[in-house]
Amino acid sequence: MSKEVEVDIQFGNGFIIVNRLETVKEYRNQGFAREAMEELCEKADDLNCIILLTPVGDWGSSITRLKKFYRSLGFRHRKGLCDLPSSSMMRLPHRKEELIKRL
Repeated sequence: MSKEVEVDIQFGNGFIIVNRLETVKEYRNQGFAREAMEELCEKADDLNCIILLTPVGDWGSSITRLKKFYRSLGFRHRKGLCDLPSSSMMRLPHRKEELIKRL
């Protein structure tokens, strides 16, 4: 990742959990968060991991805008999944997405 984006993630058991993704204020709206998330998604695909996150507006963005941003990266809402908040989102690795589409 980069100095422009602060990221806190956990990794294990086939999951990557994004606890925090914040673009440093002076670098916002320049695509750095998208670049960081695209890199994370590539790594998750390579490792065949599911990415989990919960959009929150604690660091300056609206939840509606965050949900739209994450949906553009392939994340979907997963209400009631594994005792996560109903606002949680997940992204399956592309390999699993392709297998599910074939079924």
